[in-house]
Amino acid sequence: MRNSGNKGATFVLKFLLQLVFALMFVFGVFTIFQSCFRLTPEGERSYAEFSALMQEIAAEKGDVLESKSMVFDRGTMIFGFTKDSGKIESKVYASESFNPPGTFGGGSVPRPTDKHILRPAACEAGKACLCFCEKVSLRTLPVDFLPDQPTDEIACTEGLTCQTVAGIDFVPQLSKAQAGYPLDETPQNVAVAGGFVFGRENYIGTVPGEDSRESRPLYIQKAGAYLGICAAPDCISDTFIASRS
Repeated sequence: MRNSGNKGATFVLKFLLQLVFALMFVFGVFTIFQSCFRLTPEGERSYAEFSALMQEIAAEKGDVLESKSMVFDRGTMIFGFTKDSGKIESKVYASESFNPPGTFGGGSVPRPTDKHILRPAACEAGKACLCFCEKVSLRTLPVDFLPDQPTDEIACTEGLTCQTVAGIDFVPQLSKAQAGYPLDETPQNVAVAGGFVFGRENYIGTVPGEDSRESRPLYIQKAGAYLGICAAPDCISDTFIASRS
């Protein structure tokens, strides 16, 4: 009887030890997984400083050009909508071609990289809006009139923060050079319309993940009633200002 009691106690002790080790392992994995999506102090401070500087420049009476080095944690992005924009979308064309419905042999045209970000409900209607997202996802949606060319919707799935930028509007589009695309023979072509978007990854570019940088300089330029946020010092061209005069 004494031996069987010892065996029972030993079994219970082993079971409890195994349970403790299993719980420790699960907790460790959870902590590591959670830390992958947690903002670093540098990333959080970088956005706070950027948004404060942008609001300060927007309130200035005269024209201003400033730069700010941004630190992006993986999966995060900042993006801004113009007053009337319902979405930010890519206007860059990919190198491959396709035959649109209704065309015949030899009718291939450049295939657009249809990526977009819908204006969130957190953005006040009729006003420029700056947003920050802690976790971004990309989902592919079918397009009725082009079934062979799906569209990619960029969505914020975690940690969305938006703020109104009063008394000013963002420039409605960025060229390839302004959006930070690699230099080519058409740097002046429109790359992004409806606002701007920047992050560690090139979310709205031609190839996902083609450009991944933890830190990058962004320029904030005020000219008249417009504010430009871009990857090049010339955020607002003289041509644009003249067209709005």
